[in-house]
Amino acid sequence: PARADVHWEFHRAQDFERFAAQWDELNQAASGSPVLAAEFIAALLNEFGTEGELLAICYRGSTAQAIVVLHRKSVGLWETFQPAQAPLGAWIHRPPNTLESFIPGLLGALPGIAVALGITQQDPELVSRPADSSTVETLDYVETARVTVSGTFDEYWAKRGKNLRNNTKKQRTRLEKDGMTLRLDTITAAADVAQAIAEYGRLESAGWKAAAGTAIHPDNAQGRFYRAMLEAFCRRGAGRIYRYRYADLIVAMDLCITSNDTLIVLKTTYDESIRDSSPASLMRYEYFRNIFDEARVGRIEFYGKVMDWHTKWSDEIRVLYHANFYRSAVALSLHHVLRRRSAQSPASEGDSAAPGAGQAPVSGQSYKVGMYADLSALPGHSEALFSSAGQTSLFYTMPWYQNFIQTVLPENERLRIYAVDTVAQQPAARALLLMRYPHTGAGWFKDRTLSGLSNYYTSMFGPVLTPDGPEVTQTLDTLAAAIAGDEIRWDVVDMHPLATDAPIFSGLLNAFRKAGLLTQPYFCFGNWYLQVAGRSYAEYFDTRPSQLKSTITRKGHQFERSAGSRMVIYRDEAGLDEGLRAYEQIYAASWKVPEPYPEFIRGLCRTCAKAGGLRLAVAYVDSQPAAAQIWIVADGTASIYKLAYDERFARFSLGTILTAYLMEHVIDVDKVTMVDYLTGDDAYKKDWMSDRRERWGIVAFNLRTVRGALAAARHLGARGAKRAINAVRRLGGTPD
Repeated sequence: PARADVHWEFHRAQDFERFAAQWDELNQAASGSPVLAAEFIAALLNEFGTEGELLAICYRGSTAQAIVVLHRKSVGLWETFQPAQAPLGAWIHRPPNTLESFIPGLLGALPGIAVALGITQQDPELVSRPADSSTVETLDYVETARVTVSGTFDEYWAKRGKNLRNNTKKQRTRLEKDGMTLRLDTITAAADVAQAIAEYGRLESAGWKAAAGTAIHPDNAQGRFYRAMLEAFCRRGAGRIYRYRYADLIVAMDLCITSNDTLIVLKTTYDESIRDSSPASLMRYEYFRNIFDEARVGRIEFYGKVMDWHTKWSDEIRVLYHANFYRSAVALSLHHVLRRRSAQSPASEGDSAAPGAGQAPVSGQSYKVGMYADLSALPGHSEALFSSAGQTSLFYTMPWYQNFIQTVLPENERLRIYAVDTVAQQPAARALLLMRYPHTGAGWFKDRTLSGLSNYYTSMFGPVLTPDGPEVTQTLDTLAAAIAGDEIRWDVVDMHPLATDAPIFSGLLNAFRKAGLLTQPYFCFGNWYLQVAGRSYAEYFDTRPSQLKSTITRKGHQFERSAGSRMVIYRDEAGLDEGLRAYEQIYAASWKVPEPYPEFIRGLCRTCAKAGGLRLAVAYVDSQPAAAQIWIVADGTASIYKLAYDERFARFSLGTILTAYLMEHVIDVDKVTMVDYLTGDDAYKKDWMSDRRERWGIVAFNLRTVRGALAAARHLGARGAKRAINAVRRLGGTPD
């Protein structure tokens, strides 16, 4: 609306409660969506706001016409407040006005010079999708599903697929035949929410989301948000928590809110250890039937990205969208140039997928690059890549990354996951590259650095792909082009440690160079390993240096004669707590610096124990834990990950005899083909191993940015600075 009595006001979003009544009045006049209710937005701001958000209100006279919560993404770029827990962007306006009618006035009124504004994650059935123009660009976000509650449940159920109907019936029949009592609880009282959230958290934390760092816990921000929000909704009769039990065992839960005639399923979890009995489907079957019978709700919304299970319950799919508005046609064109083929647009840098990813033609076909901010947002077909790459190294597996994110990733860092897929009716995953960056912003003198999701716990890093898969070179070229063309305009890209004996290393160097980046490889560490070559432990032992063999024999006898001496290998979850306590006691008494992230080691051991690959060996002397080593066995390789001993027992050379004990076990029992000492060139390692290789890193500088060129000059010195300047000139421009 462009009238003299129309104006925008701006307030700190921290003061949202003052305007909650206006927000709710406007929401009811518009869609009345529960995820846009004031209680929902207030709870989001309380837990996920940064104190930098603005509440913008458009008035005609004294009546609010539009309200939005905004945050400044970068200089001149604004977007709606969009934490991962918000299904829709925080925008509402009064009909019959259109979204696009408010934007020119808002862009002109925002503090500073606003060049572009991203309105994120909008439902076209609530806010009509604007037409693209010289200053407006819309992007598909995700497909989402809903169920229209019409007719009877039996009529709805008859339209479901045969597999869903038969499996649900089969599981119910089997459980009831086994004497299992199935029970659905519907929690609606505010006083019961805290306990329900704790129960939900325990259930979710037992599954993959705990490792991925996305599980609810009563004491984390997610837990506090869902508790406060659901308590507020329940106080006015609009909150529902569905809880499903097998006898007294809680096996599935859904967190839901309602408003008008809509029920929204916000989160769902189930006991993954009994997934074969389909507990979530059995729960959904019962409460869907109740909803149809009550006839109070007209539709059930999922709002999450459509997964395979959604399509079994719904055939109503639509696309949520982002809308980017630019101050001028020139601003839109310039932004296209800056983000190039593979970048995002202002509204597409959310907490899940980046729908603005580009496509790169490769050998007669196209690749597309998606950008994601969470492992859980990756397409389902990405799992095959983790499985395939995991046969090469533990450090490429999904559990490895899940545990790293959960226990190591700092709060001020964000994930940036680049996913290369083929463009086809059935897309195939080609590569994943898991990176991270500081969320606090670069500042003028600080480089915008994109780093690999690795640290001193990581003995090998690189793209997650099948090394002998099709078109590896083209896949790496596509990844490098996506990074070089990313809207965030990275100044520096750093990845380490990489295997130099694989084609990936040279492929990445060439790919970054083709993308216009100046690259510099650098040495990280040596890696000693043993090729077992079909030998028994006895045959292997015979080839060791005489001094090592003598030490193993002498000290082994001394250890065996000691009172209360024994060696234990903890392989699975049984007894693991005892093994971890022993390891931590030993580590604390050793010469080593205290573990910076003790939860990482615990999480790694639990993950490996669950998969059957843990070999946590503890040597006891006088019944006291004296030495410990953590080995991990996977796909024919035993990796020596951690070792420590209590210096009070140094006379026993426990490190040596424990290594020999485990070496015999992995060679003769586990039948591994390789033993890998992972990180470091310590002199003693060559006594145990047969070969050495090296791990290197790659740092790449973006010479199209001032900070990138300066970083190259600092890193490479005067000669490197001249090389950087010449490279920029060859690219046809100067750093911006």
